[in-house]
Amino acid sequence: MAKVHYIECAVCGKEYYLDRILAEVVEVNPKQKLKCPFCKKEFHLGMKRKQGKDARP
Repeated sequence: MAKVHYIECAVCGKEYYLDRILAEVVEVNPKQKLKCPFCKKEFHLGMKRKQGKDARP
């Protein structure tokens, strides 16, 4: 069975799917900059959201 890789944008909080190859690169280098397909802003996995996961509308 295929493994699905989801990440959460540190800016807008939406989750989206990552390709397997990109997910492996991000696991090795969590400071790798990513661009959210929803809000179009750059972030990396080490960034913290200001509101927290439970504060999403």
